[in-house]
Parts: sequence; structure tokens; C-alpha cells
Amino acid sequence: MGQMVGRMPDTWEELLEERNRVLHWSAEVLARVDDNMTNEDTFLMDYDNDRVNEKVEKWVHSNRARADAVIAKYPDTTEDCIAIIDNGMIKIIEEMNNKMRKDYRNGYSELRKFTKRVDRLGYKERQIHASIERLESECQGDPKKFQKKLGPLRLKVFDNLEIAEKIMFQDKRYKTAFTKKVYDIDHENMAECAKRFEKLLAEFERCAQK
Repeated sequence: MGQMVGRMPDTWEELLEERNRVLHWSAEVLARVDDNMTNEDTFLMDYDNDRVNEKVEKWVHSNRARADAVIAKYPDTTEDCIAIIDNGMIKIIEEMNNKMRKDYRNGYSELRKFTKRVDRLGYKERQIHASIERLESECQGDPKKFQKKLGPLRLKVFDNLEIAEKIMFQDKRYKTAFTKKVYDIDHENMAECAKRFEKLLAEFERCAQK
């Protein structure tokens, strides 16, 4: 947007108009922050615990067919041997869920830091906004006092507006990087899940062959 700070007015009426202009752009900063936080929550819904559980259960159950085929090769196997498969699947699901959540948290660390910076920007801007809104009652028709107080607040608003304008680009970059990390995390863990299943089936066959 590149809004100009501009000349500070002299008269009370013009100062109130300038105050309103600054409040407008302060509200724009707050709207950008709110949009970012809302979008963040929506974005993370695709990577919450429920989605992790769905992915892991899908991987495990896709391997269940392989397990059933192996079990069918040993029709006289004992319940204890079959329990190796059943209990092993439960353990794989639990351990892979925990691993995936940890991997996602680690992958999200940079985006989380960025979100905290945006949150701090919103906190500071709300304080500035409230200070500007109090100027009319605090200054009681004194233009010089109004000018002196509005000047630094106005500079902070337009500094924060510049930061807010960059947020959307930074947000997109961080989310793109995180999405790529998730792709790698998913493929690594899917391979790990298959590897654990191979060990589980080998353990079952050793039991069934006794």
C-alpha cells in the first residue's frame, strides 16, 4: 500500500481528521493480523492429531492385507502367534502416531515462530490503537499537545502497516516450506511403518514355524 505519513496538521479539526486516518490504517494492521491468525488455525487443521491418526491407520491397515496373506500360509498357527500380529499392529500405530506428531512439531517450528511474531505485532498495535482513541479526551482541544502525542503513534502505525504488508508473503513462504517438510515426513514415516511391519511378519513366521 505504501501509505505516506504526510504533514502533521495544525488545527484541531484537521488533527481529528488525521487521527481518523491513522486509526483507519491501524485497523488495517489489526485486520491483517487477525486474518493471519485465522488462516493459521485453518491451515493447521490439515496437520492435527486426527489427521496424523488417519494417515498412520491407513498405512497400517494397508499392510494388514499382507499380514492376512502370511497368516493364511499357517492355518494351524496358535492364537499366541496371531496375537503377535494384533498386538504388534497396536504398538506400531501408537509409536508411529507419536513419532509423526513429534516430526510435525519439529517441522512446524519456523512457522510457529513466525506466528508468534505476528501475534506480538497485533498485541502492540492494539495498544497503539487504544492510545490514539484516547487522544481527543486526553488533549481536550489542545492542538499542540495532540500533535506531540499523535506524532510518535502515527509513525508506529505506519511502520507496523509496512510490516503487516509483508506478512502475507512471509506467511506463504513459511507454509510452502512446511508443506514440503510434511511431504518428506509422510514418505519417511510411511517407509518406516512398512519396515516395522516386515519385522512384525518375520516375528510371526518364526513363531508359526516352531
